[in-house]
Amino acid sequence: MKLLLTFLCLIVQLAYSQGNQKKTPEQSITESDINKEIRKAQELSSKDIKQTLQLSKDAYQQSKKLGYTKGIVESSNIMITKYYDMGRYKDVIELGKESEKYAVDISNYEVLSNIYLLIGLSYTDLGFNDESLKSFKKALKVAEKINSKNHQFYKKSLIYNGLASHSAHINAPIDSVVYYQKKTLETILRVNNDQEYLDRKNSTLALAYINLGKTSNALHQTKDSEIYFSKALEILQDKNYIGNKFLEVSVYNEFAWLYYDQKKYPQSIMYAGKGEELEKQISSPYLRRDIYEVMFKSYVDAGQKERSSEYMNLFTKLNDSIENAENISINTPIKVITDEQTQVHTSDIHKTWIIVLGSILILAILTWFLWRKNQNHLHKKYRNIINLLKLKKMTEIYLMKIQAPIKTLLIIKSLPLQIIPLIFY
Repeated sequence: MKLLLTFLCLIVQLAYSQGNQKKTPEQSITESDINKEIRKAQELSSKDIKQTLQLSKDAYQQSKKLGYTKGIVESSNIMITKYYDMGRYKDVIELGKESEKYAVDISNYEVLSNIYLLIGLSYTDLGFNDESLKSFKKALKVAEKINSKNHQFYKKSLIYNGLASHSAHINAPIDSVVYYQKKTLETILRVNNDQEYLDRKNSTLALAYINLGKTSNALHQTKDSEIYFSKALEILQDKNYIGNKFLEVSVYNEFAWLYYDQKKYPQSIMYAGKGEELEKQISSPYLRRDIYEVMFKSYVDAGQKERSSEYMNLFTKLNDSIENAENISINTPIKVITDEQTQVHTSDIHKTWIIVLGSILILAILTWFLWRKNQNHLHKKYRNIINLLKLKKMTEIYLMKIQAPIKTLLIIKSLPLQIIPLIFY
């Protein structure tokens, strides 16, 4: 009895300890938890790039472990966008190609068009202009499938902006660049002021004004350029809008170059300084390099040699670092392009073999059909000849039967009369 009681106590204790055993962090993560993490990353997207990246990376890894495709697509979309803002084009292309198949699987055309857009922009910045154009065309085609008109117009406006950048990189006529820039502005203005899209609309409007300002400056239309940059900055500093720090730094940088070109060095240094301070929050090496360059040039022309030397050293060091990173990164797009071309080549070979084998099969069937038809014709001809021969034979036999009595009668008629009775007898 004691043994039985002891055994029962052990079972109860074991069950209790198993019931109270804590789950590991990985076991406790659910799709709902991932969705919360993604929403938090989206909220921080324009404020804290490092925290945004960390949250989206965690969500991405957890989604892959759970096989949660929606989580993979949405978290990778945030990461790709931030990678592009940081000038990490290699990561944009690598992660973009990986995420593309997941977005296709769940028909998420909003994310898919964004992936193609950012890959296209990355190819443009790396100098792969043909590949960038292909990606922009894919992005436009997919954008047509987006159900929400607001999001469709928003996405198309960004793609037109990418096409404007592409036109500038291939040294297309300035009219082509301006055409796409104005197309960007016209399209984003078609997005209504729903709260859901207001921030995105404002960001794209600011971007459109920045690019129109840059083009105006290139055309030496400095007044127009200043107006466009001022419009962009007014939007980005609006308290009712969650500002985009990347674009705000871009405006400061463009103002600095605008005033440098006009030899207004104090204004150029002032705006470059604002850009330098704000850039620390977003960490964009390409923007920082531009700012260092305009800083050291402005200080040189302003006669401040010491400050100029300081920024020249910063510019040189950062420029070398960026070029080294680009030389390493360049292998990724080359590998992607080579892989894609290999797939196309393999597909072309398969298509060629299918066409060749199909042609052989059709030729064989046609040859057999003609042979069969010819055989039937010959058999019919032979049957006709045989029938004619049979008919001729039967005719001959019939004629012979008719001609025999006639011949006999003729013979009888030719005999002497005295012999005839003997014969009939």
